Amino acid sequence: MTTYKTVLGDTWDNISYNQYGSSKFIKELMEANKKHIGTVIFASGVQIMTPELIEVEVNNDLPPWRR
Repeated sequence: MTTYKTVLGDTWDNISYNQYGSSKFIKELMEANKKHIGTVIFASGVQIMTPELIEVEVNNDLPPWRR
């Protein structure tokens, strides 16, 4: 797990996009930083833990509604 130091105005989706290239990992960030879960807009200099994401292999043989 690595850390990220926020800049003034950072939000969970912004941090997710900057660290992982997508804003869909907000849940993972919040779970790793429960003491900041009530924060919507961050001040500068807050240390956020950025967990390593585990890739899940998708079975492409299944139809889209079964994946």
